[in-house]
Amino acid sequence: METNSHAQTATFMRLAQPTAAIDLDVFRLVLAYLSNAEIAEMACASRVVHEEASRELLRRPLCISNNTGLRSFCLSMLSGHPSRLAYVKRLKLQHIDYGSTEPLTPDEKDSFVKVLRYCTGLREITLLCCENIIRNEPRLLDAISSLPNLSCFSLPFYSDMSFSQVVYDTIRKMRGPLRVLNVPTISQQASSMKILQSLIKVHEGIEKVQIGLSGPVSPTQVTPYTSIRILRLDSVSYVPPARDLYRLFPNLRELTMNACAVDTWIPPSAMWLRLPVDQARKHSWQSLEVLRVSSLPVIHRLDLQCRVHSLDISHLDIHQQAPLDALIAIIRCLRPQRLALGVDCGPNVESLRTPLCVANEASPGFTGLRNVLVKIRLGESDCTCGTDCVVDPIVLLLESSQVEYVHVALTNRILFEEPDELLDLRPSEVSPHTVELARGIDLDAAVRAIAEACPSVRMVAITVILDGLSVWIIERLPGEEIRPVKVDPSYQRQLLAQTTGRCLHED
Repeated sequence: METNSHAQTATFMRLAQPTAAIDLDVFRLVLAYLSNAEIAEMACASRVVHEEASRELLRRPLCISNNTGLRSFCLSMLSGHPSRLAYVKRLKLQHIDYGSTEPLTPDEKDSFVKVLRYCTGLREITLLCCENIIRNEPRLLDAISSLPNLSCFSLPFYSDMSFSQVVYDTIRKMRGPLRVLNVPTISQQASSMKILQSLIKVHEGIEKVQIGLSGPVSPTQVTPYTSIRILRLDSVSYVPPARDLYRLFPNLRELTMNACAVDTWIPPSAMWLRLPVDQARKHSWQSLEVLRVSSLPVIHRLDLQCRVHSLDISHLDIHQQAPLDALIAIIRCLRPQRLALGVDCGPNVESLRTPLCVANEASPGFTGLRNVLVKIRLGESDCTCGTDCVVDPIVLLLESSQVEYVHVALTNRILFEEPDELLDLRPSEVSPHTVELARGIDLDAAVRAIAEACPSVRMVAITVILDGLSVWIIERLPGEEIRPVKVDPSYQRQLLAQTTGRCLHED
């Protein structure tokens, strides 16, 4: 449709708006700012509007869930102009033939394969809980491997490890310029790193990898992966030391280590600082832009000694002994400018009474922590936490710091996710009790308490699950008077850009 846009302009002007002229490119720009529901309403206006609306909707990320959704999508696309499927760029398929009482018929599977073959412009595909149809319909993987522009392939997990070889053979046959790869935990009989090496031999441009770690890594057995910049390792209990990862991934910029069953004992603070950073750099990266870990003990197992610009700790267990002491030691060692932290809401904050004193403990030239995101998981039916339970952990984190921006996310889960993703949840995914707890928090009182705890705070943002984002600018008046002013959420990005730019300049 893009090749004859000028020819369609006159048609659009005559059919869609007979009293006003509008360029088709301008109309497409307007569509880009509309929601899916608004575009669907406009699609009935005329044939040209319907075509442009379909084009815009297909270019957006598509998520097709269960067999009913797949049947409807295939019928709609194949009954019209299948060539429109070339507009599809990002596709997520989930729960296809997965525990369904009405499995797909052979004809429906044929239609599914045809749809995929028409998606010649597809760049990203995610298959979630689609193991049955992948196993029973080999043409599906053949269609995926033949896509000419596919750069991201994600199959997050499956239960049968004997299925691994089928997946890896498909990846090796892919024609597209693969850049992002997400494959699940593999069997204990095979080495994660050796399999990754065999895949990179075929796709030398892979830059981002998420892979399950089945056991210890040996840097001497494989060639370093110099193309990989972003790495996520999922493991049950094993955490490799950073020095081994550095030898395997010397150009890494982002590292995520998700280990669910490491021991929960946190060593004394001194154990986190065994080597000065300058001495440790010969065995590690100069710095990492992002480090994400599932818990504090993972950082101890990594024994990471380089500078980290953004640190994300999925869960701070406040039931452990002196968790803030360990967190303080980590921040002094890694010196992040941004900290994201997951905390359970509850009355057990007495163990957090040591303040987070990082502002004056850094090396020369270091400006300290500036940006803090606290993700607070609200409890289920047995939780009765209120405003104080939410505010107390945050206030303790901010005492004696120089933080400028604070973002609080009230959620029902703690993951490596940004607060914006919480707004995409459906009401059915959140218990009514959690929603009641979130809406019972006095946001104005929380903002004031946070501003009083840290004199350097300039802005506070709060994301409430299902309700959205609210932003306050902190005005500090003579006499130490504080006046939070609620502003449009768009101001958040402006201040964040200013803060980030200044930190990079001072660094």
